[in-house]
Amino acid sequence: MLQGEASSSFKQHAIDVEELFAFLEDTQEKRMRTLEKSYGPTYQEQVLKSALKVSYINKV
Repeated sequence: MLQGEASSSFKQHAIDVEELFAFLEDTQEKRMRTLEKSYGPTYQEQVLKSALKVSYINKV
């Protein structure tokens, strides 16, 4: 579960984190395990930060 700044940031962008990761785990299981091995227990935060960066770049 996200906490602190990460949690409030994703609330601000209206992302349902639980639904997002349920979807990713169901559809991208192998990739999610790779990310989990690479980033450890913070892999969900890293995925969300990357998604927000891509979203911001696409808006510019």
